[in-house]
Amino acid sequence: MPEAPVELNVDGRTVRISSPSKPYFPGLGLNKLQVAQYFLAVGPGILAALKDRPTTMERWPNGVGEGSSLVSPSNPDGDAFYQKRAPKGMPDWVQTATVRFPSGRPAVQVCPADLATIVWMVNLGTVRFHPWPVRAPQTDLVDQLRIDLDPQPGTDFADAVAAAVAYVIPTLNTATTMQESWADNGAVIVVPTRADAIPLCDRLAPEHLELAVDPAEADALFARVRHAG
Repeated sequence: MPEAPVELNVDGRTVRISSPSKPYFPGLGLNKLQVAQYFLAVGPGILAALKDRPTTMERWPNGVGEGSSLVSPSNPDGDAFYQKRAPKGMPDWVQTATVRFPSGRPAVQVCPADLATIVWMVNLGTVRFHPWPVRAPQTDLVDQLRIDLDPQPGTDFADAVAAAVAYVIPTLNTATTMQESWADNGAVIVVPTRADAIPLCDRLAPEHLELAVDPAEADALFARVRHAG
């Protein structure tokens, strides 16, 4: 007999969690309902990161287990996939926005306006969110610079954080936030875009760059950041 769904009241909206006991992180003993409750618990933080931002959903409908993998051209039988377009049959209160990919093709994406939308996305198997650095309705206006500090061989997350705090953030002269990069165990510095924040490379201390980037790649990194600015 199918498991009865659980209905959560999220700020006045009813979000239906189907198969609530389905393992989502079996290695941690966490099921779908517990993951949804986690996102409720960290609601202000996740909403600050996603609110009004078109978001690609990384969906793991059967959970994230040992050996699970993402679908890719070289792995067509993977367990998870990126959903770039808003799915059919959404509740009428789910906000969307139109974005345009580098290819020029447009797409309508989920654009969370509230925590209920985020919990609804979790019910679809979304455990990782990829927001664009733009906000609706001005989806052609970039308002964030995101700096990835991925640990190099012999370094770890603590080194990435230390490099961010000691050498990168002090150069920015603006408010920043920092997030953990789940895929690479690194740090992501999120910077509101403003004229004196780009190009960042001209104010970084090159002698400290080896903490986050292979020195052989430093010139290429500077060139890319200057080009972006």
